Amino acid sequence: MSTLPVRTLLELVARYSLEPELNDLFVEGQFDADLVAHALEASGEETPPRLYLAETVELQPEEFARHGLTFGNKQILVVLAKEANLASPACRMRSMVDRDMDPHLGSIIDIPQVKYTHYSGLEMYVATELFITSLVLRIAKAKIRSWPLMYREIIRCLTAVFAMRLVDRMLSLSMIWIEPWKAMKRNGKKVDFDEDDYVNRLLSKNGNLGRADEFRTMYKAAGQKFSGDHRHFVRGHDLFGTLAWVIKVFGGLTAFGDSEALERATILASPSAPELMAFLRT
Repeated sequence: MSTLPVRTLLELVARYSLEPELNDLFVEGQFDADLVAHALEASGEETPPRLYLAETVELQPEEFARHGLTFGNKQILVVLAKEANLASPACRMRSMVDRDMDPHLGSIIDIPQVKYTHYSGLEMYVATELFITSLVLRIAKAKIRSWPLMYREIIRCLTAVFAMRLVDRMLSLSMIWIEPWKAMKRNGKKVDFDEDDYVNRLLSKNGNLGRADEFRTMYKAAGQKFSGDHRHFVRGHDLFGTLAWVIKVFGGLTAFGDSEALERATILASPSAPELMAFLRT
């Protein structure tokens, strides 16, 4: 991966105004950079983009405020892309950002310089049902007899949590979250997740228990609109944290009871994800 000294927004905008043909790709963090670099290198891509991290972009508070954004790596990349577009609409630089909840919040930015993932996050291109099944049962050796049922329950739970996260954003609650797997229990051959208890604990932790009825009504309504591929409605952090917990409690290999280890397995598998490779080449 290319390294770049920290540059100001003004310096970068000038760079793309003067050299709009530069094929630079900015990503939110090191994991994204590692995944993209491995996928492109393994594919033998002849002219890959130069990769840079969001942390190499220096923004001032007023530059975030000008676009109505708060501080964060994703926000850094959005501001950079919008300013580059204003200065040079045809410039080739791209800011790759997670789609996450943006479509449901009406906050998709429709300019060429913002490159949204198709799924909630970059790693989700790899996190198909087949990949997850192979990871949990064949590689991590978890002892689960009724995996299809457990898989569906895990996805149901995490989709509900995604809907809760969406409502948190809609209501501007800015809650501190309880990891979903910390509210799960092994019950014989299956996993139990008490959704109502989780909501009560979450709202109580954040001093919002008085809004429980409103919160429940909104997240259940939001969740009813989610259908199709789970990769649109599950966050990678929630998924791999839950899978690590499942591997631990169902007697899998110790090394795979770590969520970071599982998530980084998607880097190794990235070249074999055709949707990802097509996405990176556009």
